Amino acid sequence: MSGSARRYPPYADFRQAVRRHSPRDLIPAIAARAADEKDIAMQWDKSWPAGFPPWIYAAMARDCVLYSNDHRGKPVDDRAVTRMRNLFSISHDEKEDHPDFSYLSVLGGYVYEQIPYQVPIKEELARAYLLWVDTPGTEGWPGSVDWTELLGGSIEDALAVSFMIAVGVMKNGGHFDPQWLASDAYQALGEMVPAAAVARAVMDKLTATIAEARADGRSAPELPPAYQRYAYNPLIKTPLMDIGDGLRYAPQPQFLLRAMAPQNLYYRGMRLWADKNFGAIMGARVAAYTGRQLQHTGEHTVFQEFRWNKKGVGGIDSSDWFLITPQATILIECKSAQMKLGARAGTLIGLQEANETISKAYRQLANNAAEIRTGNTAYAAIPSGRPLIGLVVTAEPFYHANDRAVRMTIKDPGLPVLTVSLRDIEMLAVLSPSQVGTALLAIVQDDVLNTWMLSKSLAEVLPDFDKTENQLIDETFDRVFLPMTGRGKAE
Repeated sequence: MSGSARRYPPYADFRQAVRRHSPRDLIPAIAARAADEKDIAMQWDKSWPAGFPPWIYAAMARDCVLYSNDHRGKPVDDRAVTRMRNLFSISHDEKEDHPDFSYLSVLGGYVYEQIPYQVPIKEELARAYLLWVDTPGTEGWPGSVDWTELLGGSIEDALAVSFMIAVGVMKNGGHFDPQWLASDAYQALGEMVPAAAVARAVMDKLTATIAEARADGRSAPELPPAYQRYAYNPLIKTPLMDIGDGLRYAPQPQFLLRAMAPQNLYYRGMRLWADKNFGAIMGARVAAYTGRQLQHTGEHTVFQEFRWNKKGVGGIDSSDWFLITPQATILIECKSAQMKLGARAGTLIGLQEANETISKAYRQLANNAAEIRTGNTAYAAIPSGRPLIGLVVTAEPFYHANDRAVRMTIKDPGLPVLTVSLRDIEMLAVLSPSQVGTALLAIVQDDVLNTWMLSKSLAEVLPDFDKTENQLIDETFDRVFLPMTGRGKAE
């Protein structure tokens, strides 16, 4: 009808289309297609929007596990898969209206749904290894073998096995045969891989039956009806599906590769070890890793956290790190901030909860900036005669945190602040001190750029910026993971 608004199908229509297929039929079909789409170096492909981007397979698998059953019998052919893809792509549900977060409530979920697939997997794997295994200053609990309770093996073994199985899945049409772990071919790999019994234990921790995955999915917090597209996916925790035929299927192979990513291990650790102060321990790891990255090239002047005494109060900790550049002094607070499901989906309550986490770091930066400006002698080594800039480093990316809508709800800290990810720190670490100072100063002074993710804004203020390879990341991947792919040095 002329002049009428176009009606988009709700997400429920996609879910209903998925429910027509039995998990025993759809899970293997999705796994085969997902494995065929990309190789082990999976990352952003400009052809995805016109084809089958990986988040579609993830949604198909989740909704099949949660809402279908083995009594369904519709064949899984090309026409059926294309129909599900089309319904997913055009589905739309009206979100809650709130003037402070209207933009984020509409687009927020898309960001967390899609950006993780655009990050090179090499970085994710190397970062996890460095964070949990190979960063000085992080000794103590949980040690390497303490992770066996959670992962089936040491953290090193779990990283190796998850990567090895992902390689196998990509080479074998989306499935992995556990019997291979008992084969001569596996034994021939020798010290390159964990013992077969350990590999099996790790694999079992990454595996769920349909019933187990359904129970896990239904135990997660429920999102409002308009946000169901971004509901919790149990395959993030257990990316391998056991449908009873002896094989293990990976409907979204990237979940296998990211199973040991810092943010995923954080969530799993908090479930099991919340009473052991795991959140604070994760924060300390993030801080240690941040410092190691900033120091690894030897070009930067970096001061570590120190403790000073305030009259009538006692000992007070400074910011975690101070990065000194010719143009600005950078104050850095590191947090094990957990982005809850509602915030990732873009719900109003979720975004407000995320703000509370960021607000604490803003207050700490404000306090440290005040001490520097007032000449506190404990801060004498920190230059005060140049602009101060704050960075909040989070264990999990807070993609929305720099948005103006978020900033407006946080008390002004008295200095410009950017919230950045560990990946952003890895980018800054390989720039020269002058590049870092010039870039950050230009970004915080621009009312548009200071609302973007740092990785995006850096490209705008540094004309020749091209994400320089991070030697620490590259060497770790080449040493720890590359031998298991049968390839030469990573490009």
